[in-house]
Amino acid sequence: MALAEYPHPPEGERGSPPRAAAVASIALPLAALPDSVPEILHLAAEAATAPEAAAELRILGRFLLHHRAATASEYCRDVVAFSKWCKGREVELLQVDRTTVELWVLSMQAEGIMPRTLRRRLAAVQGFYLEAVDAGVIGKVPTLRVKRPPVGTSAKSGIGREEAALLLEAAEDAGPRDELLIRLLLLNGLRASEVAQLTIGDVGDERGHRTIRVRRKGGRVSVEALSPGTRHALDRLLQQPGHADPEAPLIADPEGDPLSRHGVARITHRLGRVVGITASGEPPLNPHELRHSFITLGLDAGASLRDMQRAAAHADPRTTADYDRRRKALDTHPSYLVERYLS
Repeated sequence: MALAEYPHPPEGERGSPPRAAAVASIALPLAALPDSVPEILHLAAEAATAPEAAAELRILGRFLLHHRAATASEYCRDVVAFSKWCKGREVELLQVDRTTVELWVLSMQAEGIMPRTLRRRLAAVQGFYLEAVDAGVIGKVPTLRVKRPPVGTSAKSGIGREEAALLLEAAEDAGPRDELLIRLLLLNGLRASEVAQLTIGDVGDERGHRTIRVRRKGGRVSVEALSPGTRHALDRLLQQPGHADPEAPLIADPEGDPLSRHGVARITHRLGRVVGITASGEPPLNPHELRHSFITLGLDAGASLRDMQRAAAHADPRTTADYDRRRKALDTHPSYLVERYLS
């Protein structure tokens, strides 16, 4: 995220600090900053390159530069909230240990914070401390061995919208190969074996769409449209050396050989841990979960069952319909009605 992308409070806007106050604010610890996220983002942008800034704010600014505006806002809110929680317990933010983080997790669980939200907050705080280690301000990351709460991900539900957005961002940061791979799994619903078989010659254009030819189960071949973001990742990959031979694998390993199904899974595992979807010692995020996520997210976004059946290459429409039933069964579970009736 570029410095210019941070929200900048207009001069004279109600609630925006004068310039002198803004300069003084970058010397404050995070817990002493105002509650306005746009103001904190602006101060963090200034502090990222200001030697006179407080270490906490300078680290936050550098950490947020790695993320897009929407994600940076969420992570900023999470880190500042954690800093204020620490202040309430008289713990310095840059002196936090694993026990402190575990107590914070327990306090959120006691408040009824959902596991996915809790994981995102942990991911934000961990990113902040990773940046602090890189800057030489602290020696180790206190969140690394903290157990993440399970989120109940199953082969029929996949990951949620928020986690999917974070995964795409992490994949983009990892490079065009990993980004294209994750996008084909998550936004086109391809199987790991289908991704592994793709060649550069499978890329095409049809009626204004960038397309890819996919070899499906049973020997069938389908032509799939690529979203603008996937097309951009594809173009970035094809601009790299060694991507001119139409017979060459589209997604290759470092030696230029086709990426195996296990290679696809390893990349998915790694990026799932980067964004906190899974933690060390837990079952890793696997490619098939992203395929399932494509179906459930597509249905949530308004796609028809018929279109999703075709895109997922389900021979039997009942397979696609099962995803729809499962997701609706959770949303309309009688447990919600009974609780409201009793209260």
